[in-house]
Amino acid sequence: MSVPDPGTPPPLPPPLPEGARASPEPEPESRHDLPDRLQVVPAPLFWRSLAYMFDWLLVTLVIIIFFRWMLPQYHSEELSALRTWATGLWESYRTLYTHPQADYSRFMEQARAIPDKARAIPEAAAKLLEFIATVQTFFFWGYFFVTEFFTGGASFGKKIFHLRVASTSDRGPPRFFDSLVRSAWKSIFCCSSSPLLLLIGVVDAHVPLFNPRRRSWHDMLSHTEVIDARSDLWVAPRKTRADDEDSFFH
Repeated sequence: MSVPDPGTPPPLPPPLPEGARASPEPEPESRHDLPDRLQVVPAPLFWRSLAYMFDWLLVTLVIIIFFRWMLPQYHSEELSALRTWATGLWESYRTLYTHPQADYSRFMEQARAIPDKARAIPEAAAKLLEFIATVQTFFFWGYFFVTEFFTGGASFGKKIFHLRVASTSDRGPPRFFDSLVRSAWKSIFCCSSSPLLLLIGVVDAHVPLFNPRRRSWHDMLSHTEVIDARSDLWVAPRKTRADDEDSFFH
């Protein structure tokens, strides 16, 4: 039996039949099929906070422009009542602290009267404030839903800081219902005037500090997570028409 010469190159594979093509290597169907060294990196809380602040400032600017155009035209009487009440309340604070009374009892009497003036808001002004809060909530809800669902999981703030919202099931963009729930949670706690809801929102914002995957409560509720888009090598699986219909309802 002859021993092959170590310097001889290995034999070439047999040629393919005419017209045949070599089969390409299969692409990963989801993020979980990739090796551990290619797994995505959770977004740090610092960059998430900066992205949220950018989004908040952007939406707030749009809301201010909208109300400056809309309120004088369609709610002029309520706006006048609100301005009168706010001006009177501001004058009470300014007089109290810029011209303090020599008599301490008189000073305290004026100070106790300020909360009563704040609660004595005209009905028209109170309804206008409720209307503004409702419209503001829907502005934020629509912004986060549209930018995160229709652009692959990245709002304008997230795009600037290279972040993306991903579904925990396949690391793809968030699904319709998940994106709806996620944006609703953020909008309610962002625009609420309730101290309890504001406290829950603040706690929710700091939950990623104690979570290895840096997920907040609204991430867990919507089955999503925020990742560093620069480490994201997710490959979209091939979808059928049935998959697209199914993804709309889940």
